Amino acid sequence: MKGKSIIEVLIVFGLTTLLTWWLNAEFMRLQLDSEVRRWLGGAVFIAISLVVISLTRKPWAEYGLTRRDWRLHLDVGMLAFLASFITLGTLFALILLNVDYNSWAGAVPLAVAAMVATAVLLAVLNRQDTKDPSGQRRRSKARTNLIVLGGLLLLPIGLSILMGRFSWAIVSTVAWQFIVSGFGEELRFRGYYQSRVNQEFGQPWQVLGVRFGPGLIIASALFGLVHAFNTFNPLAGLYEPAWAWAFWTFFGGLFFGLIRERTNTLVAPTIAHGGPDAVGEALGMLFGWR
Repeated sequence: MKGKSIIEVLIVFGLTTLLTWWLNAEFMRLQLDSEVRRWLGGAVFIAISLVVISLTRKPWAEYGLTRRDWRLHLDVGMLAFLASFITLGTLFALILLNVDYNSWAGAVPLAVAAMVATAVLLAVLNRQDTKDPSGQRRRSKARTNLIVLGGLLLLPIGLSILMGRFSWAIVSTVAWQFIVSGFGEELRFRGYYQSRVNQEFGQPWQVLGVRFGPGLIIASALFGLVHAFNTFNPLAGLYEPAWAWAFWTFFGGLFFGLIRERTNTLVAPTIAHGGPDAVGEALGMLFGWR
């Protein structure tokens, strides 16, 4: 039956959404610490994604879970990290202007910023392919890229120590955002949802040198929808979906999804997603921007 992959991912998305609502309601009832809640929830959903992927009996590499050519993909991820500062810069500008990113006034410029970041990144990658078609020079930068990535992730922690405002919450935020929000969400949305639909429909379209298919659109739409549910949980008495948040994160999903299509692994989108979130949220905690 044509479209069975879409039905499958929608069923999995629906069931995991119901589980999210139930877990959040239970965690609140038990009055668990917020850090404990999000680590437990994150571990559960990473485990679910891995189980669902294993049940498909497809090679793990088809879902982006491979170390193949990780040095090149690390370089792509670091370029995407830099490109994401277009969106992050827009977000911080909105915060300074007291514009809520959950409002439509904030969502529209963030969506535009995400589209600009996507176009800039793909244009830079195409130019690099022309100058370095074998990718050898980018592979040789692996050590430098790892040092830079590690330095950026440690930046909020180091600043908190220098400012005398160190807390384990900042350390936890950096780790959670990179591991759970970064890898965990990429595993779920770009790893499972996007790849599963691609297995049926292929990648018949192309933009700026990147081939993609319906999987990119569906995964990005579900990525936006899950952010709408951050403020909607009937089991916890929350009934107002954050549609503006869903709107701009849809375009963020396109950014991560095109990186996934470009590299065929989760290495680059994990860095592009988890790195800026880890640094941005931790700095926000440190300086009171959130």
